[in-house]
Amino acid sequence: MIQPGQGDLINIHTHDSVRTEGVFAVENLMLHEGRVPDNSADAFSVGIHPWFLQKKNTDEQLSGLAAIASDSRVVAVGEAGYDKRRGPDMELQRTFFEAQARIADELGKPLMIHCVKGWDELWESRRRLKPKSAWVIHGFNGSPEQARQIVSGDMYLSLWVKSVLNGTLNQVIAETPLSRLFLETDGFYVEMKSVYDSGAKAAEISLSDLATAILQNYNDIFVGNKR
Repeated sequence: MIQPGQGDLINIHTHDSVRTEGVFAVENLMLHEGRVPDNSADAFSVGIHPWFLQKKNTDEQLSGLAAIASDSRVVAVGEAGYDKRRGPDMELQRTFFEAQARIADELGKPLMIHCVKGWDELWESRRRLKPKSAWVIHGFNGSPEQARQIVSGDMYLSLWVKSVLNGTLNQVIAETPLSRLFLETDGFYVEMKSVYDSGAKAAEISLSDLATAILQNYNDIFVGNKR
């Protein structure tokens, strides 16, 4: 397993990883794409995205996911989640989400979560499963109140890149404990340093201090699997 170095900027979620000096990127693989971990990125997450669920061959899909997720280069399971704007019926989404959460627990790896308008379902799954592994809400773009609820529920936030850059999430950044924060580029071609610059400004700390805090978070839950 490749691990980030001191001073690296962690990009916790990207779909288009390009190796960049000083940046440690976690590239997301989606099962339907048929890709597997290789040498194209520092580390990977792998999951079955709610947009691409298939009702047939459920067991085969999940066993295939578990096999890929067991690779040492895979540091997290997901994107898994709930999406009421796009995707199949919520019961099928629940089946796949909870199965992936169980795989994450079995492997001792965090769960990367995509959630759009499915917060009630997400909280119900969390109450039912009582997960041992950390849950990270990827692409968070909600209110400070919602952010506080997520953090108080023992989850982590990885913030929506566009809203970090344009300042929409400044209050969320200012109020969220650094120990619960991650940054990402998702599918956008954005320099990671510019994302950290915006985040550091909103948090009123130096880029170096922000990078150190996020590196510690990565080491805690992606390497040490602590919460």
